[in-house]
Parts: sequence; C-alpha cells; structure tokens
Amino acid sequence: EVSEDMFLREVLPLRHLDEPIDDWRPAFYEKLAPLVQGKRSLREMAEAVIPAVFNGGLGKKLVFKPNNTPQIMAPESETLVKGYASCTGLSIILADALRSVGVPARVV
Repeated sequence: EVSEDMFLREVLPLRHLDEPIDDWRPAFYEKLAPLVQGKRSLREMAEAVIPAVFNGGLGKKLVFKPNNTPQIMAPESETLVKGYASCTGLSIILADALRSVGVPARVV
C-alpha cells in the first residue's frame, strides 16, 4: 500500500525533470497492468515491469545509447519512437512505466 503523500509525490506527477510532457499514462497502464496483476509487493511489480520496458513491453525494444540528452527525453513521442535514449531518457521512461501501474518512482 502507498501512502497518500507518496502517491501525490511519486505516482501522480506526469513529469520528472524538464522533459516534454506526453500523455503516456493510459497507454503504459494498458500494456503493463496485466504484468502486475497478482503481485504482492511493489518490488514484485517493479521486477515485472522493468525488464518488460526494455524488451518491448511498451511496443518497441529499448536500448541505451549515450549522448542523447536532452534530445531524447519524452517517453512516448521520443524514446519509444526512436527505440533508444541515454541514461536520462531511459530513467524517465522506466519511472513513468512504474508510475503507470501505481509503483512510486522518481528520477534521481
């Protein structure tokens, strides 16, 4: 269970840094929610979601490609279209994927 304070800080927001805002939540939820059904902990949910994001669970396999910040940061319109991002872009899409299924996440 996630406290209301944590939900408002680490699940609800659409933006982490200064990335362009995409309407990622509905599409990410639709694709990832089946993976977390029946999971008993936030950790189990994260362990199901994170590999799926890299392996095409959002519609395209993703790979790390350095030196792409700030060019590739928006989760749907940039990272998924290109299929790659640097550490910042991948951190954003992973945190967004986790947030879409109710797992608190932030980019640090």
